[in-house]
Amino acid sequence: MVKILEAESIVASRPDRLKEPTQDERPEPRDYSYRDDGCEISAKCLECPLPKCRHDDPIFYNVYSNIAKHGFLIFDLMYSQASVKSLSKQYNITERQIFRIRKRLTDNEINFDYLEIFVNARKEAIKKGLLHPNASSKKRPSN
Repeated sequence: MVKILEAESIVASRPDRLKEPTQDERPEPRDYSYRDDGCEISAKCLECPLPKCRHDDPIFYNVYSNIAKHGFLIFDLMYSQASVKSLSKQYNITERQIFRIRKRLTDNEINFDYLEIFVNARKEAIKKGLLHPNASSKKRPSN
């Protein structure tokens, strides 16, 4: 009890310390000046098509950016009758990865609207040189 009273008296005796502004005293977000650099999805944060910012929810961003690496593979899994072994050779990934992606497709864990946004953004970022293409991001040239 004595320590609490001492702490309060120290704070009260230091008028140079600023108090936390109340809700009414805080400026509106539009009154702040900040750089809007965007990311590889959008050039400006305020024009971003994603429902969640990559900085606000990095788990969401990482999940869909990793899935977007396999955009062509997902299309082939849904619409072609190719075997897992041939797809693993074609896309240079393990068969286990293909089974994991197939399970996510069958469990409806992938929102295709978000996937389309990420795949298109990934293509643009690769074109601009902002992102290095992985071996799994596109088909290997056939021999």
